[in-house]
Amino acid sequence: MAKSKEKVKQSKIDKLYGPKRSEKKGSTSEENADLLRIARERADEGATYWKDTWELAEEDLRFLSGDQWPEQVRTERAEENRPVLTNNVLPTFVDRIVGDQRKNKPSIMISGTNPSRVKQKVVTEDGQEVEEEVELKISNINGTKEYSLAQVMQGVIRGIEYNCDAEDAYDESFQAEVESSLSYLRVRGDYVADDTFEQDLLIEAIENQFSVIIDPSFKKAAAGDMNWCLIDEMMDKDVFEKEYPGKASEPIDSRNTALKSWFTGKKVRVSEYFVREPIIREMALMSDGKSYYMDEIEDVIDELIEQNVTIERTRKVKTYKVIWRKITGHDVLEGPIELPCTTIPVVPVFGKKISIKGERIYRSFHRNAHDAQRQANYWDSASTESVALAPKAPFIASVDQIEGHPEWQDANTKNYSVLTYTKESPADPGPKRSQPASIPAAEISLAMRSTDKIKSTIGMFDASLGAASNETSGVAIENRQRETETSSFVFLDNHSKSVVRVGRLLIEMIPTYYDTERVTRMLFEDGSEDFVKLNEKILDKEKDEWITINDLSVGKYDVVVKTGPAYATQRQQAADSLLKFAAAVPASAAVIGDLVAKEFDWPGSERLASRLQKMIPPEFLTAEERKQNEEDKQDIEEKPLTPDQELAMRELDVREKEAVAKEKSAEADIAEAEADVIKAQLETKDAQDALKAIEGQAAAGGDLANQVRELVAQAIAEITAQQN
Repeated sequence: MAKSKEKVKQSKIDKLYGPKRSEKKGSTSEENADLLRIARERADEGATYWKDTWELAEEDLRFLSGDQWPEQVRTERAEENRPVLTNNVLPTFVDRIVGDQRKNKPSIMISGTNPSRVKQKVVTEDGQEVEEEVELKISNINGTKEYSLAQVMQGVIRGIEYNCDAEDAYDESFQAEVESSLSYLRVRGDYVADDTFEQDLLIEAIENQFSVIIDPSFKKAAAGDMNWCLIDEMMDKDVFEKEYPGKASEPIDSRNTALKSWFTGKKVRVSEYFVREPIIREMALMSDGKSYYMDEIEDVIDELIEQNVTIERTRKVKTYKVIWRKITGHDVLEGPIELPCTTIPVVPVFGKKISIKGERIYRSFHRNAHDAQRQANYWDSASTESVALAPKAPFIASVDQIEGHPEWQDANTKNYSVLTYTKESPADPGPKRSQPASIPAAEISLAMRSTDKIKSTIGMFDASLGAASNETSGVAIENRQRETETSSFVFLDNHSKSVVRVGRLLIEMIPTYYDTERVTRMLFEDGSEDFVKLNEKILDKEKDEWITINDLSVGKYDVVVKTGPAYATQRQQAADSLLKFAAAVPASAAVIGDLVAKEFDWPGSERLASRLQKMIPPEFLTAEERKQNEEDKQDIEEKPLTPDQELAMRELDVREKEAVAKEKSAEADIAEAEADVIKAQLETKDAQDALKAIEGQAAAGGDLANQVRELVAQAIAEITAQQN
């Protein structure tokens, strides 16, 4: 019987894999049942523990959004048509803290703790070739620069932050921490594109902080030692059934109360379930000084022996592995997948902690100001009500005085130019207006005091909010602002600790996600970029074997978080400070001109800085700058000209010669003109002498003498005009 087309196609696909693939044995139904039972118990345990924090966090968010009156009070006042005012000033204070954080961006900074070293053949001064250990460096793809492993790791992490918009995740998590006392970041992998198998790492903020349940038994900052975590999502049943056909979308056992929270109405609760399990691994110290886990080298022990690399000693190490699954209360939908990290890649960002009998409760930035805000709302409403309900100042008059004058009936609502009345007697003073209602000073005073209580409770006062104050000097104003920053610093500090843990997760996970040969972009603080090739395979001709170089997993790194203005802002501040310094110390201007030019961000500033650097005496330059100047000079002297450059040089030479010829011709013309002037001056002098002689003869009179005099005068005038 002929095979179906589908079976033939599948058979051909199977051959592409070579030997039969080994498939990981899946969990049995009994194992899954036990695993799901533990997951449900942990979910209930965590929900009970975090209930108080969640309720207070939800109240914080609702209160901040303007829901600040108890529902019963609001209803009663609405039924009585009494004012219910909400003068919500809390967002002003929250926005100030969030704005400060956004001006001082957090960024992950990497440093190498133990630079990796490799043996490299070098030629000594006497011409001998020897092996010596040098720090391992990675060249860019152009071969023009070298970077240490820590610099490459830093550039890769900064590239990850840029690609996944980690800045937005940091901002969102900090704002949620300030507003509600808790938020979460996570690190996960995803494919770079649909048509590739290369994966990249993403840093994300979990939008719904109430969907995360973490192990409450953690001890370390940012919960780095928690052993389990669930991230819940409520899916519509019809969507769930399409995505996971054959899986239960309703509780199988309706008597099992533990399933009630997993199947509600038309929703199915789907959870990402992380478990951190302790394991024992054996570490080996090799004769070449490197350390490996035995399970990592067990397949290449023979090759190591051939290279005369042996195991010096071993020891047992307690570490952890992290397993990810996607579950419901009934089924394991996806997984298990072992993640390349030793801590769960979900990072909480907590507000200010308060411990009560071992139970942690976290508070938001504005929680303690709620009562003062309620008080301000109440007294604003009360004073408004008192003024609104007070009668307008009425007129007091007898019936006879206003009889026949209907305008008095609406004198308090209309503007009459004249109000007339009937005078009862000559001494009748007429209608009088009573005293107007007094302003409720006590209620207004209490409302103002409530506003001051909000500021003192939060720790932010008018001067820190930009209002004018007694401080006049820059130092005094800065000190007042620092006091405000101190009151809110715990929130920024907790956020920084969480970002540090994100950095440690990236360091753990990058070697696994970047384990194939690939060109990776490095991003630098100033926005520039470079490219390096990681995990490059090269052939060792001496040993006739392929080896991997540029492997980031061989390095050891430390992580810190730097907070400060964006790089462009730092450059502006640096340029301003350098200009002020040059003005204060004029002698320094001659040696810092290149530094000033570098900090400007207009086009051409880098070229200007390079030119100015060549004008600075060598003793004021660094060794690297002197080397750069020498290299530039050698390039100019040694680099051969291209045909276009040679043609341009010849054209320039011709132009210079033409210019010289024109200059000489002009000089000759000037000399000739000067000679003409001198000649004219001499002729003028001779003519003037002749004129004097004629004038002497004119004493005898005669018309002829007068005519000659006129002709000479005319000739002199013509010569003079030619000179001018």
